Amino acid sequence: MALLPGEGEEPEMSMMVNEKEVLRRTGKEVIHDFLSSKTLYDMMRQSGKLVFFDTNIPIQLAFYALLEHDMPAAPLWDSVSRRFVGLLSVTDFIDILRHYHRRGIPMDELSARNIGEVISDVDGRRMQHSDFLGTDVSTSIHQACTVLRARHHRFLPVIPPDGTRVLAIASYYEVLRYLVDNFREQRRLFEDSIADLGIGTFGEEVLTVRKTAVLSDVLDAMEARDVSAVPVVDESDRVVGLYSRSDITFLATATDADSVLSNLRVTLQQILEQKPTEDVPRDRLETCSVHASLQSIFERFAEVGFHRLVCVDDERRCLGIVSARDLILYFCGQ
Repeated sequence: MALLPGEGEEPEMSMMVNEKEVLRRTGKEVIHDFLSSKTLYDMMRQSGKLVFFDTNIPIQLAFYALLEHDMPAAPLWDSVSRRFVGLLSVTDFIDILRHYHRRGIPMDELSARNIGEVISDVDGRRMQHSDFLGTDVSTSIHQACTVLRARHHRFLPVIPPDGTRVLAIASYYEVLRYLVDNFREQRRLFEDSIADLGIGTFGEEVLTVRKTAVLSDVLDAMEARDVSAVPVVDESDRVVGLYSRSDITFLATATDADSVLSNLRVTLQQILEQKPTEDVPRDRLETCSVHASLQSIFERFAEVGFHRLVCVDDERRCLGIVSARDLILYFCGQ
C-alpha cells in the first residue's frame, strides 16, 4: 500500500516504487504465460541426435559413447522388460567410478560390468535418474520445469503419446535456449538486477574451492552439497576458474585403470592448466556483476550460451552463482 503524504514518504517516490513492482510482476507473468503456452514439442530442435543404451552393454563403453556423441545423458533400454528404465549421464559414471573405488572394487572389474549389473547392484551408487520419467511431448514447458524441480532431476525424457520411444531430452538449459531464441517483448520489463530479484545463490550458500584442492575431495564436497559446478579461487579468494562435476579431464588423460585413480589425486590447478579440446570440453568461466540486469543476462546467454554465471566483485571475488535452472525457476513461480 502506498504511504500517504506526511507518513514518511513522498508521493512521487511511492509511485516510482509501485511502478517498479508492477513492471517486475508483469515481466514475470509474461514469461510464465509464454512457458505455459508452449509445449515440449515446440521446444524440440528441428534436427538433432539422440543416443540410447541397452542395459546389456558395458558401462564403460556407454560412457565413451556419451563423450563421442557429445551427449550429456542417454536413455537406458531394458530389452528383457522392453521398456526404458532410466537415464545415464556423464556425472553418473564419474560418481559410480568413485563409489566403486571407495568400496575397494578394482576399476578393471567395474569396466567389465554392464549397465544392468551396475544399476541392479544393491550396494551400488544410485544414479541421478534411476527411474525413467517419460513426459508427453504435448506437456507445457512450464509443467515440465515443475516436474524437473519436484523430482530434483536435471534431464527429462520427452516421449510421444504411445510412450514407445524417446524424442528428445529436455533440460533447464534447453528451456532457456528456447526462451531466449523465441520470446519477443517490446517493453523493457527486465531491468532489475539479478540480486534484487533473488535469482541465484549468494553469500555463504555458495560452495567455492581452492585451486590447490585435491580433485577427489572436491568431488566429494560437490556430491554432498548436490551442486553441479563450483568456482575455483586462488589464495586471495579471486575466481580463477570453474570446475564442473561432469568434467572428464581426469578420465580422458588416463591411460589405464590405475592412472584413473591416480588422476583423482591431482589438484584443480593441474586440471585447469590443461587446455580443453574438442574431445575433452570444459565449462567456460563466465562472470557477471550482481548488479547485472536480467535483460543483460538474457543477452549474455544468447551470445555465449552459458550453463552458469559466477557473480564477482571488482576484485573478482566470488559473490554468487546463477545457473540456467535459477533463471527458469524464477519465472515458473518457484
